[in-house]
Amino acid sequence: MGVPLEACHAGHTEVSVILCAHNPRTDYLFRVLESLRAQKLPVDQWDLLLVDSASENPLESRIDLSWHPGARYFREERPGLLPARMRGIGEAFGELLVFVDDDTILDPDYLLESLSIARHFPKLGVWGGSVLAEYESPPPEWIGEYEQEISVREISRDSWSNVPGMRDPWVIGAGMSVRTNLARRYAKIVEEDSRRRLLGRKPASILGAEDIDLVLSVCDEGYGRGVFRSLKLIHLIPPHRCKPDYLEAITKGNAASFHLIRYFRGEVGLVRSPGVLQNLWMKIKESRLPHHRRMYHQSARAGIKLAEQIIRDDLIHRNGNASTRRIPS
Repeated sequence: MGVPLEACHAGHTEVSVILCAHNPRTDYLFRVLESLRAQKLPVDQWDLLLVDSASENPLESRIDLSWHPGARYFREERPGLLPARMRGIGEAFGELLVFVDDDTILDPDYLLESLSIARHFPKLGVWGGSVLAEYESPPPEWIGEYEQEISVREISRDSWSNVPGMRDPWVIGAGMSVRTNLARRYAKIVEEDSRRRLLGRKPASILGAEDIDLVLSVCDEGYGRGVFRSLKLIHLIPPHRCKPDYLEAITKGNAASFHLIRYFRGEVGLVRSPGVLQNLWMKIKESRLPHHRRMYHQSARAGIKLAEQIIRDDLIHRNGNASTRRIPS
């Protein structure tokens, strides 16, 4: 177990690692912790927060964090990744936060490199790097077209931008580094806007993209975002995440979430449904595609439809009128 909060110094800590876990596979979590233990950044420069996200069997008695003098354990009863990360943001001591999931293995240099980026790029507020897949069993040959949906990507060159909007460079939640003061401003937005809490993976929900919402809020504060080749981690991917039903669901959830984020930010309202001829033309074009590409387009379209229903419900709740295409201020 970790050191109790009252026994841990709350002095200057440069980096806080926030490890969120929900019913993790023991073998995966063991490898995640071993990668943290192998970090080249001395442990007196970073603390470790293990946030147990409503696991059926609490992790506190099962996970040994005694190797880290600044490790702390927290139990978050609200299900979902977003509440777990918000809990970590609120409890962190460090000036820089690094998010780690229960299936992501950091390179030994990761914390050291991220801290170096924080020092050399003061105008950047959030950044990340390569997320490389380790498949437990051979994936389908077309998995590459879906890897962006399961948060896998390799950075070929350093890139950063302070241009607002949903565009490159993307910063994936796993391994994301963000300045603590900016993360806390986002946490306040989430606290004040209940719609934001729709985002983030949770049981019985396919919505996600809270990481994108956070990145955009950082850019709203005038800071940039970036991706760097020096930051690498491995994403452990079990067989079920390569199966068509999972990929369909995750694609649908991502499409819905991205559309909702645009709505939350006042960029879109209700979209006019395509007409009969347009629907027919889309179906004809899709019929000529390979099955996996057809599945992708259909799932993404279903996601937009899901987002539209959520938007309609929100408009009715806010002003009693879902017919307008403009977002009420």
